[in-house]
Amino acid sequence: MRGGLNVADAPISRAPGQLIACENYEPDVMGYTSFSGYERFDGRSKPSDADDDATRTSRRAAITAVPGKGGVLKAWRVKDPSGVSEYAVRENAGDSNATVYKASASGWTAVPLAVIVNYSVGAVTEILAGDTVTGGTSGSTATVGRVILFSGTFAGGDAVGYFEIISPSGAFTNGEAIGNGTWTATLDTSGSTVIDHSGKADVRAHSFEGSTAENSYLATGSAVVFEINGTNVFPIIRSGATDPVNHVAVFANHLFLGSVGSLIHSGPNRPRDFTAIGGAAETVVGTTIEGLQD
Repeated sequence: MRGGLNVADAPISRAPGQLIACENYEPDVMGYTSFSGYERFDGRSKPSDADDDATRTSRRAAITAVPGKGGVLKAWRVKDPSGVSEYAVRENAGDSNATVYKASASGWTAVPLAVIVNYSVGAVTEILAGDTVTGGTSGSTATVGRVILFSGTFAGGDAVGYFEIISPSGAFTNGEAIGNGTWTATLDTSGSTVIDHSGKADVRAHSFEGSTAENSYLATGSAVVFEINGTNVFPIIRSGATDPVNHVAVFANHLFLGSVGSLIHSGPNRPRDFTAIGGAAETVVGTTIEGLQD
């Protein structure tokens, strides 16, 4: 049917076909229509695509819920660097943290959380994303996924910040020297984080690099927000920040964060840079932000 839900105009002003209330209806090309139905989903083959009842029953039984306990905190679909992806966030069964899961042909699969390594180094060759690092004690190897500079420069010998390692071959030993043969840093994982949450979550997808593929930016009520690129979850740390972030939005190529009493934005086209020199800023609003609209 043509029209849609109209709760703004007075009844006498509504056009024919518009609704004053509805349930189990959804938007359609020409207006609205009744739901065609629901089915279980975790990335496996859809039961509704099967040609016979036995196959439909088998597929339906194989599909599982998002692992964890409590309700799903957030679920969304995005075209990211790995293709069209579906994600869900849920609290872990064994603790109060949460995990990001991705739908796949084998069901819901946990997306690895990158490990944060703090650094404070002397004059060394710049640490770059893609570098392979090796632990001097453990012998484990990993890839540098993101490099964040809080202050100083590598050339000046006073660089301070953190980088994130992904795809480790084994466990590293905290305090060991790690490097790539050109530079060396001490492995300090005291800044590593988990996906803490306040019982709710907010997410936005955007490409800050001009690509048609978008990364997802997730807030879960902690001081840390997370960037998801289809393969890994990367924590975004704001130096010294402890205020919980409940909402995220994107405007004018800035990543905006809604906290308890302030609105914070990143540098332009730099969603991981929340330093003043990088163009980030904070506006105190004096009240709790209940939501952000792009």
